[in-house]
Amino acid sequence: MLAIVFVGSPLFAPMGALAQGVDAARLRTDLEWIASPDRAGRAAGSPGAKEVREYIAHAFEDAGCDPGAAGAWYQTVAENTIAEHPEIHLAAGTSWQNIDLANVVALLPGSMRESGDPNPTALVIGAHYDHLGRDGEDIYAGADDNASGVAVLLEAARELAKSGPFRNDILFVAFDGEEAQTMGSAYYCEHPVVPLEQTLAMICLDTVGRMQERRLYALASGSAVEFGDILRGVNLGFGFDLATPAAGPFASDHLPFIEHGVPALHLSTGANPDYHRTGDTADKIQWETLGETASFVVELAAFLADRETALSFVPPGAEKVAAPAEGGQPRRVSLGTIPDFGKESGGVLLTGVMPGSPAEKAGLQKGDVVVSLDETPIDNLADLSNVLKAHQPGDEVLVVVLRDGAKVEQKVTLVERSSH
Repeated sequence: MLAIVFVGSPLFAPMGALAQGVDAARLRTDLEWIASPDRAGRAAGSPGAKEVREYIAHAFEDAGCDPGAAGAWYQTVAENTIAEHPEIHLAAGTSWQNIDLANVVALLPGSMRESGDPNPTALVIGAHYDHLGRDGEDIYAGADDNASGVAVLLEAARELAKSGPFRNDILFVAFDGEEAQTMGSAYYCEHPVVPLEQTLAMICLDTVGRMQERRLYALASGSAVEFGDILRGVNLGFGFDLATPAAGPFASDHLPFIEHGVPALHLSTGANPDYHRTGDTADKIQWETLGETASFVVELAAFLADRETALSFVPPGAEKVAAPAEGGQPRRVSLGTIPDFGKESGGVLLTGVMPGSPAEKAGLQKGDVVVSLDETPIDNLADLSNVLKAHQPGDEVLVVVLRDGAKVEQKVTLVERSSH
């Protein structure tokens, strides 16, 4: 890894040596163990999820971190916050009435805390370890979603623990219940280890293992005024095709932090045809770029962990962003397109289509830009989602795309949206 030299701003200083210690073989070992069929898809409260929980705690301890949840590794999610989620295949004999959810929390104390400062500030780095479980013999391995994020989280803990102390505390949190409407991260925000007003920022690692054409998304970068410059500065040493949309369509563990006024980023390599399907297996991970992504996270975290001033939080809705509308009727239908989350306006750019989907059958393809659906103009992902919410399975719609500068019209019959 090249040393990173930031130019043109006194905000940055060279930090490249930190990322050189990232161990690609160790990343692979962690990811393959977490995503193994032996873990049976890590459904909430399942034996596989509990095995992963223990694995993470041991890894944090071996890295030299301290238990972060009031002197313990586990932060139990209170029973009264748990609701049923039929899309998750619970282990046999388990019900939502007796489910066991817990975040794993590790603390790397900063120099503020060690000097006796009564109000130390903190950076939170998080990744969810739960997934969808198994449906009979079919296992949702969740290699990209989100064994990849957990593997990067563990490697970042090892590297940053070797290099500290930094000015700010670093909290490494493996969240439970992300697939059940971010229950673990929402609970953490209600019961934070470091008060949220003293939390500098949050970095969410979710689906970071299948990079294509060196594209790395830093979703929700608009939640702090400074994020854009910081991300571009870190990227000088990596040369990723870095997309920094102000918001992001993924409802991951960064959202509860933003809702509580904490600047937060969601790092991702984007959607792929195996998202929330049984084909999300470890053999499809892009191992070389996963190591680079881990190095990027280490560099970004090191810079933020030494920051002396707060970031300037930007509340959601302060600017127009391409985020799907919340609330209202749930979307029941699927078109089967895979969008490029970096394009925030001017239509929805497709990075591909799902195999066997209505989009594939209609001839839609990578590079198409959806500009109209059922005669309704489509400017961004929010527009597309809102139009689809008004339809039922079996409805035929007219899709207009731009392909090589020309308009192409296709009639598409929508299908039932998978619960996954």
